[in-house]
Amino acid sequence: MFEVLEESIESLRLLVGALDPATLDGVEAKGLVEKFAELERLAGAGRTLAVHRVAETAAWADDGAFRDVGNWMASITGMTVGRSKATIETAERIRALPETEAALRSGALSDVQVDVISAAAVADPSAERSLLESAATEGVKGLKDRCARVEAAASTDQAERYERARVGRYLRHRRLSDVEGLLELRGPLELTSGVMAALQPYESELFKEARAAGRREEPEALAFDAMVQLADDAATEKLATGGSRAPATITFRVDHSAFVRGHTVPGEVCEIAGVGPVPVAVAQRLAGDSILKALIHDGTDVLAVSHLGRTIPARMRTALEELYPECAIAGCHTNRHLEIEHNTLVSERGPTALWNLTRLCRHHHAYKHAHNLRITGIGTNRNFVPANGPPPDSLLQSRDPAGSLADRSSCVVDRAAVGSYAPQRQEHGVLDVVGIATSARQAPLQRRASIGDSSSTFKEEQR
Repeated sequence: MFEVLEESIESLRLLVGALDPATLDGVEAKGLVEKFAELERLAGAGRTLAVHRVAETAAWADDGAFRDVGNWMASITGMTVGRSKATIETAERIRALPETEAALRSGALSDVQVDVISAAAVADPSAERSLLESAATEGVKGLKDRCARVEAAASTDQAERYERARVGRYLRHRRLSDVEGLLELRGPLELTSGVMAALQPYESELFKEARAAGRREEPEALAFDAMVQLADDAATEKLATGGSRAPATITFRVDHSAFVRGHTVPGEVCEIAGVGPVPVAVAQRLAGDSILKALIHDGTDVLAVSHLGRTIPARMRTALEELYPECAIAGCHTNRHLEIEHNTLVSERGPTALWNLTRLCRHHHAYKHAHNLRITGIGTNRNFVPANGPPPDSLLQSRDPAGSLADRSSCVVDRAAVGSYAPQRQEHGVLDVVGIATSARQAPLQRRASIGDSSSTFKEEQR
């Protein structure tokens, strides 16, 4: 099987490599798109069928620092984690749907089509054939609507369906390009509808302002502006009622030379930490209303943190945020809700020093304590190594009361490094601090950015 597949892949690679679309007429190009679409559906079918066995055998756990099979699949395929998990759920459902599986194997269904058909057909098996027929004649939107009606009609336990929707709720943010981001909100229908209803007064006011100014704005654009204004108003209200700083923080990293020049050149960065690159003009615009916060580093090592405003600095936390914009474990790119971890524990006389601290996601933080591991490596490409002796029972139970981390590892553990872990202090060099003085103003959102020569940072926060 693998030999045939590898030969087919190589043949296809040669074909695509030699493809010159300019030599095709319109009809030939159209036919080629149709053939490649069929090929894509067949490849997706093979992937869906095979991933169920990967999940069933937990073979994914041997391949890196992945918290589950969905994260592993995302790293292999280049798909999002959400898309990968949907494929895995579909692979489980089609085992009970022979006609859907046959259509998938024949290359008749796309990933999206098999996802929605399998979900509806599991709820009402008698609708499977009609849904497959609809897939051949209706577009994806029409098929989704039909499948949703089938699921709703077949539901015998509305409370259970609601609870699944509640448990599966999420808000995700991802970068589309260096100037665009995407928010995706999913959850119980009355709650998502409530969010949209809360935006309506803002949309009305924004529409009136645009009309008065002679601008024509699309409804979707006004809804976006309304969401941003709602978030700003909520942060302002929290400050007024609670007397604390607004919780929102956006961190930028930008080379000082690029900041002065107005654009980056190869080797320089200007990015939102944990999100991705943005134009230098965005950092310059925010800097105009900021208190400077300087963060100097040499390569990947932070050397010094200095706040030039009147706020009380969290020096070491800022340095760690710069060093570890995502989980320090290799292959884990989690960049939200990170936790600071002492590599050598405080109970073992591990110091609260930069060289002994990392930032880990909740999963790997708990896993390190549950298995009494230590961390070795550089930056965010680190691995676990064993430490001497088992973890104390009290520590294991407090970190993992359900015992969920005691089973098969989903983390990178370097078993060659057996024996005592020897912490090594990382010495830092010396660089001159480069700073740019800026002004401060009150603002509803707390923003933080870094500008450096390797890096200095500025921060706009509530005074």
